[in-house]
Amino acid sequence: MPLTDVAIKNLRPQEKSYKVFDGGGLYIEVLKTGTKVWRVKYRFGGKEKRLTLGEYPLIGLKAARSLLNDAKEQLAHGVDPSDKKHEEAASGMTFRAAGSEWITRQAPKWSDKYEETLKSRLERFVYPYIGDCDIEAILPKDILEFIRRIEREGKMTTAYRVLGVCSLVFRYAVACGYCTSDPCRDLRGALTAHVVKPRAALTDPQKVGRLMAHIDSYQGSIVIRLAMRWSALTFCRPGEVRKAEWSEMDFEKRVWKIPAEKMKMRREHRVPLSSQCMEILDTLRALNFSQKWLFPSTQISKPISEVGVLTALRLMGYEKSEMCAHGFRAMASTLLNELGWDSDIIEIQLAHMDKNTVRAVYNRAQYWNKRVEMMQAWADYLDGLKREALQNALFPV
Repeated sequence: MPLTDVAIKNLRPQEKSYKVFDGGGLYIEVLKTGTKVWRVKYRFGGKEKRLTLGEYPLIGLKAARSLLNDAKEQLAHGVDPSDKKHEEAASGMTFRAAGSEWITRQAPKWSDKYEETLKSRLERFVYPYIGDCDIEAILPKDILEFIRRIEREGKMTTAYRVLGVCSLVFRYAVACGYCTSDPCRDLRGALTAHVVKPRAALTDPQKVGRLMAHIDSYQGSIVIRLAMRWSALTFCRPGEVRKAEWSEMDFEKRVWKIPAEKMKMRREHRVPLSSQCMEILDTLRALNFSQKWLFPSTQISKPISEVGVLTALRLMGYEKSEMCAHGFRAMASTLLNELGWDSDIIEIQLAHMDKNTVRAVYNRAQYWNKRVEMMQAWADYLDGLKREALQNALFPV
């Protein structure tokens, strides 16, 4: 029976790899890892052979059938479709060219910072070694060589991230017909085992209450103090907080509208502003430090530095292992989940991308009233924890 997209999506990995045929020699192989690979079974010169077309869903069912027809046409003309000498698609396509093309096509949905990070990783760690190689000719051992160099420098996290970027480029190239497989896939077990440590964050209610009390009594810059409180109340990313502008604040609707170009995934994000956030805005407006930035640096023309909030946390005595500027997000996510709020609402407010774009748009509109309710409840909850910390002498006065 011919395959369907629904049937393919429902295929699950098993203890051993297995094949499901579509017809005409085309089948999809489900590997133990869950990866689904299109292959064609055929005979040439009296021998049974296999042709790998690429991974699903990068190559969909319709595209796979089209590639099957191409292979059959080559066979009809006495050409072995596995013979790389007859593949024009990969001719002249280097890894660098494929990487550049991939970034150009994907960049519209990324933030400028994320785009620059990916470019930097490729330019620094990858292109010097395989940038000018024909992408079809690159083998797993070629990639492992420079990944091991990164490991030897003690940059384990970087090694995994660089391998991940390379894999994305190869998967794009497979979809475009520049190569037939992703060699990075075979290296997953070859790297040194690495445990990724989550960003430091306070999630114990008593400690969070003490943190909020510490913030209110911070003796440094009032702008930094208010930025820390804003971070806790809105749990937005540090870069979004420090670059917040007055033009993004809708006082009437009590909404902070962060434009797409400032967001990690290039999608506008809206933050309901609690009464406590509005009080911060009133204070900042009265201080009138800047006409543009909510949290200006001493130079006024620029926002506070990237380490402004982090430095303040360290000055207040919070160690690297306890709390960081990004930790306000994990703090809110953990406690809001423990308080029983709908995880979908929390994820949307964290601006985490829904894999189903249509559903993501629908949910943002559907849950708006609940998000408004949650953000006010969160602000009130933080105030309550702070009061308890002060009343119970958990915070030195």
